[in-house]
Amino acid sequence: MTDERIAELRKTGVLIQKNKDYFTIKIGGCGGASNATLLRKVADLAEKFGDGNIHTTTRQIIDVYNIHKDNVEDAVKYMEENGIPKSISGPCLRSIVACPGDPSCRFSMENTQDLAQEIKARFGNFTGLNTKIKIAVTGCKNACAKPRENCIGLLPLGKGRWEISIGGKMGKKPRLATHTKAADNLDEVFSTIEKVLEWTRDNGNPKERLSDIVVRLESELPSF
Repeated sequence: MTDERIAELRKTGVLIQKNKDYFTIKIGGCGGASNATLLRKVADLAEKFGDGNIHTTTRQIIDVYNIHKDNVEDAVKYMEENGIPKSISGPCLRSIVACPGDPSCRFSMENTQDLAQEIKARFGNFTGLNTKIKIAVTGCKNACAKPRENCIGLLPLGKGRWEISIGGKMGKKPRLATHTKAADNLDEVFSTIEKVLEWTRDNGNPKERLSDIVVRLESELPSF
């Protein structure tokens, strides 16, 4: 397999492993939501083309491990034929994390799953970013989805209002978001997300995380 093809596959969540004879395929998702039909297809994918090993990631998507390089193209074709969603990689809006939310969780104040899907529908194809953007939606102050550890985090304040946190990240140099904004309704939430994405696109250097842009330009940070 050529380096060009490996790079092309990476954009769709097909990643070469430490042993370069094998690949991991990341299954696309949003908010950790799935269903029995899709999971059966993913299990078939793992057994047909890998060794049956599957991992649920901290980003609430599924990794299918140990697919030999000779089987990768057939595995990708199998996904396309069976409606298994591809993941994404590179400078873009990544899979959105969300807690179960209302009505599944007795503590939740909001329907986080529907909101995550709406954010994906509105901004999933946002172009021009120089870095990855991670969004988390949580349904109560327990903050299970870790909103302040993500680039953009949403936490309900009650009566339809939301706290939007901006500039958190995990990784080698983690940072909790220190910039927050209260939004009175979902229209304001969506407007703020759009403004943050645009600001990131216009001010970020290649691969510079939103958290680092916020630190670098803190004195010039808009109110969003």
